[in-house]
Amino acid sequence: KLVNFSRPELVIFTVPLSCIDIANDIFTKGNAYIRCYNCDILKSMALVYYGEYKQAISIIDNCFKIVDRLNLPSSHVARLLRNKALYHIYNKEYEKALNTLNKSLSYDKNSNLVIMYYIYAYSLSKQYDKADHWLFKAQMKFTDKDMLLELDFWKSYVKNKNDIPDDKLFIKSRRIIDKFIKDKFYEGYFFYSDILCSLYERAKDFENAYYLKKDRDFLLNNLKNS
Repeated sequence: KLVNFSRPELVIFTVPLSCIDIANDIFTKGNAYIRCYNCDILKSMALVYYGEYKQAISIIDNCFKIVDRLNLPSSHVARLLRNKALYHIYNKEYEKALNTLNKSLSYDKNSNLVIMYYIYAYSLSKQYDKADHWLFKAQMKFTDKDMLLELDFWKSYVKNKNDIPDDKLFIKSRRIIDKFIKDKFYEGYFFYSDILCSLYERAKDFENAYYLKKDRDFLLNNLKNS
């Protein structure tokens, strides 16, 4: 399961982190550095699911060294920068995320993910004018249904700014969360449930915030113990 990583998201919760470490040790001893690199990518993804963002970022930083050592194509650097930016966003380090995204533009100017991450970082850091700029770019470019669903949420998020959220924003955020649970895209669920909790708290709806946090913690504990 740990050799090809054709669908890494399917093994994150079925393979313990210790197994990834064992595989990494085996590949290191065999000088199979590209597979060590894949192990590190997979481990960083798993750590993000468990909320260990700083450790995941540290692993990504090590991956840059492997890319240099193996002289891998620039597409690998672009991928690592995208991942690192997203992990900074998850860790609420928005300026670090934006600095990383600016670097990524040198390698990948047309990535839909980079555009979306700019929207995340600028919106969550309350730089709404800049978020609007990237929202406009996204509207001109996106065709993927899932991204359009997210884009609709962020348009409402920026429109609400620091005001009490309207009912439409809550409905849109619940729609995204329900879809991610259905698709077993837990990383997206944890990210958006955290945002929804903050929206509930801004609206002084502490009861819904409490139960959403409870559901989130219950799911995370189940995933860790599965």
